[in-house]
Parts: sequence; structure tokens; C-alpha cells
Amino acid sequence: MKAHTMGRPTRIGRDTRLSSVLSNAPETTDSGSTRNDIMKRFLIGASAVLAICTSGAASAQQPEPGRGYLGVGFSLTNVDYGALLDPSADELEAAVRDAADASSATLDTVKIEDNATLQAVSLLSGYDFHQYFGVEVEGLFGIGDENLVDISGTVDGAPFGARATAELEYSLAAFGKLQYPVSEEFTVFARAGYARFGINSRAKLDDGSVIEEIDFDEETEGFAFGVGGEWRFSGPNAVRVDYTRYELEDLDELNVDRVSIAYIRRF
Repeated sequence: MKAHTMGRPTRIGRDTRLSSVLSNAPETTDSGSTRNDIMKRFLIGASAVLAICTSGAASAQQPEPGRGYLGVGFSLTNVDYGALLDPSADELEAAVRDAADASSATLDTVKIEDNATLQAVSLLSGYDFHQYFGVEVEGLFGIGDENLVDISGTVDGAPFGARATAELEYSLAAFGKLQYPVSEEFTVFARAGYARFGINSRAKLDDGSVIEEIDFDEETEGFAFGVGGEWRFSGPNAVRVDYTRYELEDLDELNVDRVSIAYIRRF
């Protein structure tokens, strides 16, 4: 994500100030291929969840579902940086020149993504106090990083490159949930609560002879709300899909959305 928000960088190698570049740079993305990649990853996660559901259905003894439940699933969290990563080419070259204490800088390749789709495993626990009301807690744990910045060029005639990635380390959230049983098997719900995020950004700098690596760990929190549906396909076994929107206090310039699919077991 961005280096300028929270957290103190741990530097490996010689001193550098390129973190200012990476946190204020644009992102150009091939929207078609990006959407296809996101869809592929979500379908892979959905297939894994449905495989768990099928296994649970085969062994179920059809007991009545209880009020408590546990769940495991796969989620994609999309972080849209918007104007945070949108400098002009002149601004970017000036920032690189300043960071390297150089008299000239020329950028040959600039690939900056204005959004990152972060993958995570989701764990869920909840309790329904009433047919129409319940509470739940949810944890997300990241399973991969996404490229944010890829820059190459020359600084004072010497080759130069930079690459930055972002990864969701964790998210913990608690929700109140309003739900409505459309039928005996299908329930729709809306939920609202509070969430805390931990995100890691990593920058790798290469000036042709020395590679430096800088880590940025940041934490933020804010309100979360969303909607979803749950289908009880066999006794206490269910599958649910939901969408959640996050309004983060320290990163209000960001747009953060998540979609998730999970297997639910009631007890």
C-alpha cells in the first residue's frame, strides 16, 4: 500500500527516500486482464469452498441447525488508491531525482496499479440470538501479495529500478447482523460493525549494483458494513456469499471493498 500513512520503515541496505515516490505514484492497469484475473482467483476459492460443502453434505446426519456457527472461506479485498497513486510523469521523475540525490532522472518504464486485490483466508464465528438478529466475529489472513509499482530507467546515466508490493497481513472485525429467512433454506442478511486492518508494503530498489529492500507495516481501523446471503443445503451445513465495505479512519482516501464465499457449519 502506501508508505506515508503509518508504521516506521525498516531499511535493508543504504539509506533511501524513494518511499515518497512509491506512496505518491499512479497506477495504470489493464482493466480487462485485471478483471479476468480477479474472477479466476475468486472462482478458484469458490470451488474450494464448494468442495468442502459437498464433503460435509455427504457425511451429514441431517440434525437441526443450531444458533451458533463456525465458517471458513476465501475472500478478495480490493483496495483502490485513487488519487494517492496519481502523479504526473514530471512529478514522478522529480521525486526519483530528489530521492537519489541526482541531477537527472529518466523513467523508461512506469507501471503503477491504482488498485490491489488482496487474497485472504476467512474464519468466521457467530451466534443467532433470534430469528432476525445475531452477532459474529471474523478474521482475514492474507495468502499473497500484489504488485503496486514497477519502475525502471536511469539516474545520472546509471540504471535504476523500483518495485513495490502490498499484502494483507490480517483483519479482525465484529458485526451485529440483521437477517431475514426468505425460505427454510435461504436467508439474506445485512451487517455492520468495526474492523481493524494490518497491511504490509514492501519496496525493492535496484540501482544496477545494490539492491535495497524496505518494509512498511501499517495498521488502521474503521467501520464496516455489508450484505449477503446464506443457503442451507443440508442440515447444519450452509454456504454463504457476502460483500463488505470498509470506511477506514486513517486511510479515508482509499476505497476498500471485499467479497467472500464461505462454508458454514451450525451447531
